[in-house]
Amino acid sequence: MIHERILIVDSDPQFRSDLRAVLTGSFPELSFSEADTGEQAWQTILRAGVRMVFCNCHLPDMDCLELVHRIRLRGLSTLLIAISDAAELSQVVRWIRAGAFDFLPRPFSPETLLQIAQGALDHLRANRVILESLAPGSLAELFWGESPAMRQVLELVRQVAPTQSTVLITGESGTGKELVAREIHRQSRRADRPLVVVDCGTLPSGLVESELFGHLAGAFTGADKDKTGLFEVADAGTLLLDEIGEFPIEVQVKVLRALQDGEIRPVGSDRTRRLDLRVIAATNRDLEAEVAAGRFRKDLYYRLNVVRIPLPPLRERLEEIGSLVSHFLSKYQQEYHHQIRGLSKGALAMLRNYPWPGNVRELEHTFLQLMILHGNKRVIEESDLPLFLERRGPERKRRFFHDALEVQLSLEDYTREFVRLHENRYTERELARALGITPKTLWQKRRKWNLKRRSRVRRKNRN
Repeated sequence: MIHERILIVDSDPQFRSDLRAVLTGSFPELSFSEADTGEQAWQTILRAGVRMVFCNCHLPDMDCLELVHRIRLRGLSTLLIAISDAAELSQVVRWIRAGAFDFLPRPFSPETLLQIAQGALDHLRANRVILESLAPGSLAELFWGESPAMRQVLELVRQVAPTQSTVLITGESGTGKELVAREIHRQSRRADRPLVVVDCGTLPSGLVESELFGHLAGAFTGADKDKTGLFEVADAGTLLLDEIGEFPIEVQVKVLRALQDGEIRPVGSDRTRRLDLRVIAATNRDLEAEVAAGRFRKDLYYRLNVVRIPLPPLRERLEEIGSLVSHFLSKYQQEYHHQIRGLSKGALAMLRNYPWPGNVRELEHTFLQLMILHGNKRVIEESDLPLFLERRGPERKRRFFHDALEVQLSLEDYTREFVRLHENRYTERELARALGITPKTLWQKRRKWNLKRRSRVRRKNRN
């Protein structure tokens, strides 16, 4: 259960205490904050991840309409219950139409207060997705198998893992090729032996052969002692050649010989060493195209491509995003001590509406950022997500028009208030992108509104 944060805003401390006492008696899962001014309330909403606000509509520094507008402009799902001791029906209707969730007359009856609070809680819970806490386990237990494509991958892993077959894992960067290789090793007969990962693209160009096969002392300048190569380190275990498409042709020849003969010859030695290891290769390149272009040896390609496991990009398995996010939140809980337990349905929809060119790795890095910036919140909302996830172009403009109508502002006024509210958080280019306009158009609008940029202040705050 997520413990909701409730904010009570009123200048009378006794009233705040009475309202809090009634709610605490019936909803022990709630936690409370208090404020006596509108500005203090706004800062608490932003800082503490408040989900429900009971707000006096006649505060000394602002009325509740201003607070409602700020909540809507920021895109928060926080619910505001307006409180007033003397309100005309037309005034109550105006507050509700502006975005207040409900109205609580003052003085209040406990029954009315509890009924409104229960309705607000039901609304909040119906519009979020609870992320289950996951215990450490294999990838199959964590997030595999929710999409048909990944169920097929899981079945291929299950079939090939117990064998000695060479495996070629293909897929875009960030799809989890190394994780699949580790799962194959975990399910294999060599699970208690080492898994050695070789990042083929980062090996020093003049020392690739030495790194792979080792060398004897004196084999070349600087070789002052014997070195065991990575092939030999993986003896009796599994060797993962990650991004094997980065190997130059002359190295490919020697790798092919090692795979065919099961032997290696260290640099500077005239004797071969017999090895017993399993080789898994991974690449984000189209090796068939590389072969056709003469950049990859055909015989090595056939040697590696005994069993091929293609990994689909994240954009083709968006239904797994919820499980992946749960995995990341559990994985980094001890390191970041975050309190995130769920996503609003709008936030989840935005995550599933983004193509994720960086795949699972990009999703993981996005949530690392959220844990750092919003780790004190229990529910991640649309407004918490990075700006690059926002809708673009005509769709974004339609969204702005819809939002402006809901907040009861003209589209021009809504755009101006959006810029004022967000200009300290984002650059001009980011603001323009979010609005679906060009930076030049934003500059022209600023001139029209007589709203100067705060670029220097913003850069200082962002660094």
